[in-house]
Amino acid sequence: MTPERLAWHLDNWAAWVSAKVDVGDYPSRSGSGIGRSGGRDFDAMVAESDVVCARAVDAILDGMEGQLRHTVYNCVLATVWPISGDPDENYAAALVIIEAGLWKRGIP
Repeated sequence: MTPERLAWHLDNWAAWVSAKVDVGDYPSRSGSGIGRSGGRDFDAMVAESDVVCARAVDAILDGMEGQLRHTVYNCVLATVWPISGDPDENYAAALVIIEAGLWKRGIP
């Protein structure tokens, strides 16, 4: 996984945590019925996929040791959890765990 993609997952998670919105299933945007496939529109599918990715990151963080989890919160969400150790080392270790957890879940 590229550093940019991992950063996207963290940004997506941060937006999801901040919004606390569950996208769910949106109806199609087509109002006339012409060309309607009966499926969800593309934007709804993308939004749902983003929520799945955010929930995966959240689950990985929930299973992480407290110092590493709090370091991610501090770096990504700008919280102020007290941590011990070097924040840069903690963050790097957390990123390795997050990346491995996403791969394990089949999320590129």
